[in-house]
Amino acid sequence: MVENHNDIQIRLAVPDDAPFIAWGLVEALGWNDGDEEKLNIISRLVTMDDVLYSWQNAVVAYDSQGQKAGVMIAYDGADYARMRTKTFDYLERYMPIPYKDMEDESKKGEFYLDSLAVAPQMRKKGIGRQLLEWGICRARMLQIPQVVLAVDPDNQRAQALYRKIGFLPAGELHIFGGVYWRWVISLK
Repeated sequence: MVENHNDIQIRLAVPDDAPFIAWGLVEALGWNDGDEEKLNIISRLVTMDDVLYSWQNAVVAYDSQGQKAGVMIAYDGADYARMRTKTFDYLERYMPIPYKDMEDESKKGEFYLDSLAVAPQMRKKGIGRQLLEWGICRARMLQIPQVVLAVDPDNQRAQALYRKIGFLPAGELHIFGGVYWRWVISLK
């Protein structure tokens, strides 16, 4: 599935996208501290099957020259619990984050927009919005009634975008050792 908006196309990821997906995940989660080993750990995770952050759950936005512009990891919430165990068991071996104490981020009946990042040189061009809209279209196609995401309470710019698209605040999520806000858009 490829979508084209204003010289930006969005396609399902392929295995060769793994390094860019890993960069995007590290960027989205705020783990971009320049630690190469952390990036390597995430890169290996992205290549695995049946994990939350697999390339199989990602889409890539790119420009007319083929330059990767953004990435989003998104999936059916019905698969969350199954993929969560394998994902966090792997991460727990390498990173000291209390994964087992985390709330579930998603569940059946939700399409979860897990992580989104836009390359620095491509920001403020509507690519994040296009990726979010792709996720909403994908949820409709899969007939999943809600699209859900989590956002840092301090990220006002992202919240303004989510609100413009139609997402509404729907409570808190306690994940990755912090409090995030859960935003939802109903497709019913």
